[in-house]
Amino acid sequence: MSKHWWLLAPALVVLLALPALGIRADDEENPFGVKPAQAAASPAPVSKLFAAANDPFGDESAPAVSPASANDPFGGEPAQAAAPAKAPARPARVSAENQIERELDAPAALDFDEMPLDQVVAYLAEAHKIAVQIDTRALDEMGLGSDTPITCHLKGIRLRSALNLICRPLDLKYTISDEVLLITSAEADEGNYLLTRVYDVTDLVVFQDEKHVRWDDYDTLIDAIQTTLSPDSWAEVSGGLGQIREAPLGQARGLVVTQTYARHRQVAQLLADLRRLNRENRVPSDPPVRSRPAPGPWMCGEARTAPGGAPRPAQPVPPGAGPAPGAGPAPRGALGPTPPSPGLMGGMGGGMGMF
Repeated sequence: MSKHWWLLAPALVVLLALPALGIRADDEENPFGVKPAQAAASPAPVSKLFAAANDPFGDESAPAVSPASANDPFGGEPAQAAAPAKAPARPARVSAENQIERELDAPAALDFDEMPLDQVVAYLAEAHKIAVQIDTRALDEMGLGSDTPITCHLKGIRLRSALNLICRPLDLKYTISDEVLLITSAEADEGNYLLTRVYDVTDLVVFQDEKHVRWDDYDTLIDAIQTTLSPDSWAEVSGGLGQIREAPLGQARGLVVTQTYARHRQVAQLLADLRRLNRENRVPSDPPVRSRPAPGPWMCGEARTAPGGAPRPAQPVPPGAGPAPGAGPAPRGALGPTPPSPGLMGGMGGGMGMF
């Protein structure tokens, strides 16, 4: 051992010289002088983890890469989730009766030679896409069958006009009942298929007197309807089945009418004509001014509402103007001529002569 001590001399010299050169012992493991990485105080953010995964060279200056971008190397924006397709808007449901009304006003082309009635009905139902039926019981009572021959050559007119021309020679009527267009007899139409409807007549019956107090004049309008539209069909006039009643509802004024389908159309047309005439000639006042009528003999047997809201008492009947004593109250309109009264135009003259 003593013979080879000189072999250890160089190593001893190096160890003694290291402190003088400023080299620490731990630098021996890092001969290139690169400082060791500092321990992270907290876990690295997820974005840096993805950055490190995509950047093996550890360049921290590179911008962070989102997880979505990691799957899209071309830098495209992530695809947005497609919005769920909206269901198409459902069309408003058209009632069967409205559909029939619309088809009745549509043009029709009829070309029949001795075609049975039931085949005519089948053709109309197919051509206009509506339900059409025959009231076989009513026709049987008339002695008509569904095989009654129909001859008709019409084109370019409304379906309702064509039906009138077909039904009139056979004393038939058509109405809308239970969502079908029904061909029936005139007698059954009067007795079995009466319809009740409410009409807004606020603009035709509300007036104000000279003191600007509002009052309702239903009488003039009701008289106009009952004396001009099939007078024999009204209960108050001739004992018919038709009814008409006042219906004040809050600020609105209505008429409740029970009549056949065809006469309802006549009532609606009359009201439309009166409104048109009112618009063209009304004096600028709202509502129009009209004097209150004094009670007269033409109101006999009635219990119309008085201006204060109480029932108006019946007036005595002048001699010779009404039914015989003990015969009871006469129906409305059966007491002879009605004295002149202001027309529906608010005193612009004409009375009932305007109709």
